[in-house]
Amino acid sequence: MDSRINPQEQLGLAPNSTVIIRNAGGTVAEALTTILISQRIGIRHFMVLKHSDCGGFRLQGSEIIDHFKAHTKNPQVTDEVTARVKDFGFGNVTVEEVVKKDVDFLRESPLIFDETEVSGWVFDDETGKVCIFL
Repeated sequence: MDSRINPQEQLGLAPNSTVIIRNAGGTVAEALTTILISQRIGIRHFMVLKHSDCGGFRLQGSEIIDHFKAHTKNPQVTDEVTARVKDFGFGNVTVEEVVKKDVDFLRESPLIFDETEVSGWVFDDETGKVCIFL
């Protein structure tokens, strides 16, 4: 989701040669529908690319819950949000751990074609370099 990340430029990819899926936190589970459709149009290599200065890594689940509670009056919804946000893992993991989790998720998913390659990458916001992780 972060506009500082320009995968085509940073990875030297030709214009219009790549499907880029962006979302907050970059969690592949949230993008699974788009990934499945991408396979339908012939995509056979997914690169999980996350960046080192992702705001999600600094957020604590309690901060998200408190912010949500301040903006809703429905206690049922608040309880559901509290339960779901606890699973996010914000503030408790490194960028490398998140990349590994998402790469493993795709590699182990029965929804991803056997011939599909999945690789994990980290963009270092300080140096501007992209390095392969998995």
